[in-house]
Amino acid sequence: MTPTPRRASPCIRACSLDEATQCCSGCRRSLDEIVRWGGMTDAEKEAVWRRLESDASTG
Repeated sequence: MTPTPRRASPCIRACSLDEATQCCSGCRRSLDEIVRWGGMTDAEKEAVWRRLESDASTG
């Protein structure tokens, strides 16, 4: 089975930073991940995507 291609970024343009967690309530990335996204390697981006997908499936 061929994996579905990913969007260029997890951003869904519903940006709102949670001050307590320093994560966006829209895409659920940390502030550090958002800032670094453009310079991340494909492997680093894949790790973020997998965490986001895992977090979504666990609730």
